[in-house]
Amino acid sequence: MNSSTLTVGLFASPRTGGQLAEAVFESVAFLGRPEAPAGVVATPNTAQNRIALAWQPVAGAASYIVSRAVSPGGPATTLATGISNPAYLDTTPASGLSYYIVVATNEVGDGPGSAAVAATFQSPLELWRQVHFGVTQATGNAANLADPDGDGAPNLVEYALGSLPTSAGSLPGHRHAMINERLTLTFNRVRSDVTYLVEASSDLAAWAVIATNPGTVSPSVPVTVELSTATPHRFLRLRITAP
Repeated sequence: MNSSTLTVGLFASPRTGGQLAEAVFESVAFLGRPEAPAGVVATPNTAQNRIALAWQPVAGAASYIVSRAVSPGGPATTLATGISNPAYLDTTPASGLSYYIVVATNEVGDGPGSAAVAATFQSPLELWRQVHFGVTQATGNAANLADPDGDGAPNLVEYALGSLPTSAGSLPGHRHAMINERLTLTFNRVRSDVTYLVEASSDLAAWAVIATNPGTVSPSVPVTVELSTATPHRFLRLRITAP
């Protein structure tokens, strides 16, 4: 319910001769709960791994609440509260079909929820599987640890380095070298949705992380990680993890 006006009183006192001496009009505005937001739009953006929400401003609203559900009737999980503008970015979208509900709120309380708006999101990794294997699920030849081309690099590594999972000769060079008597590892950090871990070991048994997501994301500018000290026996490896 929007704010409403209630007439409190109308007073008049006569003058001599019947002329109106004064008239007073008073009104009071009552603030109610805001109405349900209208015009909610959810736009997936696979490249940036997010879903953008926007809706029409609600009169009398102080802020908004955004929730996400797996079905139109819920149950819903609150993503954010205290949103001051009629827009929100879901930067951790769920794979598949989701439903978004927006609630306007003020000092009186929460208004009713908006109509649930559906949005379908596929992660960049799911789209990559769809292109190369015809499925989005990480199963069979499309599993993260599968190696269908037999080149020794599992699918997740092929994805992270920008190579073809069905062509053994397409794996780009991730190379070791000695610079100033220090071991280095060079590779291309192609993706922003996986984690690149450079690990070091002195015995190939115990490994320690020495760099996480080093350098910048680029398909053409390589990243080089160098050991901080010169040691006679040292090993480096690249490990990829996905959410």
